[in-house]
Amino acid sequence: MAKTLSRIGYLYLYVAKNELQNPLESKRKALEFYSQALLFYREINDFSEEAYILRTIGKIYYELGNKEKALETFEQAGKVFLENGEDKKAVNILINIAREDYIKFGDKETALQFYDQAIPISQKLGDYKKEAWIWRTIGQLYYELENPNKALETFNQAQSIYQKNNDRSGEAWTIYEIGKSYTTLGD
Repeated sequence: MAKTLSRIGYLYLYVAKNELQNPLESKRKALEFYSQALLFYREINDFSEEAYILRTIGKIYYELGNKEKALETFEQAGKVFLENGEDKKAVNILINIAREDYIKFGDKETALQFYDQAIPISQKLGDYKKEAWIWRTIGQLYYELENPNKALETFNQAQSIYQKNNDRSGEAWTIYEIGKSYTTLGD
């Protein structure tokens, strides 16, 4: 039943993407079906599908212009995994929300919030590569937001982690980013 409801929701989203007349109505219908599917996934404790559906619902809210509800729903998606001891999946969904959703929406400031949430979880997992990658990605966002000082701060965090773990490739890429930031500052 839950799969069927989510497939119907997906169908409405697909129609909305190709519909010229009233795509918002199709998105509202998609939201309706995804919300019903969410209840079923919660009932059967399927955390992965619950988080996926929450993320999809968050995207729909955002596209409908309800950014507050979208943010709330995206945050719920990350919490689903954290509350169920799935830290690695929590990091991945937070990164995906930042990278594939908020950056795609052009909302880099909110993307930063999700990357910031992923850092302590990566540290807890001892996943230095992911942690350093997140720091470097945050630095790139600050650079794009024309904040080279903050970019340098986060690039230095990433470089320190790469150095400590003898990851020369990651360190080299980060040094390149540091150089770009210094160039922007005129140093």
